[in-house]
Amino acid sequence: MEEFPDRSKEVCTEMLKARGYQIDKGDASCANIRTNLSIKEDIPVDIIGVKDKDVIWVFLTQTPLNIQLIKKYVEILVYKKIYHAILIYNSITNQAKKVVETPQSTRIELFSRDEMQFNITEHELVPKHIKLSPEEVAKLRKELRSPNQELKIPTMLTTDVVARFYGYTEGDCIKIIRNGGYVTYRIVKKP
Repeated sequence: MEEFPDRSKEVCTEMLKARGYQIDKGDASCANIRTNLSIKEDIPVDIIGVKDKDVIWVFLTQTPLNIQLIKKYVEILVYKKIYHAILIYNSITNQAKKVVETPQSTRIELFSRDEMQFNITEHELVPKHIKLSPEEVAKLRKELRSPNQELKIPTMLTTDVVARFYGYTEGDCIKIIRNGGYVTYRIVKKP
């Protein structure tokens, strides 16, 4: 059977750029903080994205993710005052997923290595998605005659592959431009 190259780092870089991040080429090794924390090994940061004052770290791990390893990542992120991270993994325990899903000071997004082998937004059947600014949402509310209430438009779940790719969160309003110029809108909600 032919082995395919791992495109995780490349696709993740494309994902961060699509979210508006600049890729920082600096040294992102966590080796210099090992002595200050309970971490015994070097845990490299594979990609650093910067957007205004928002910084995101990306870790590509070969080691199966378990609760202890998640706690190490959180410890590093809290120590370095990084409040957003992406972990790309080969395998993960259910308990580790639950720990990540629990609200914390650091937002951690999980992607399997399989999910990061192609850029879903480049597929011919995936229409263009654009997150609306607060001003654009206000204008849409006016057009739909719902200025003070929740928009009555279809929803997109935070678990949707495109919502995950762009990092959409609950409450975001998304403009979708389909082939032929047809425009529709979605409100992002949790499942």
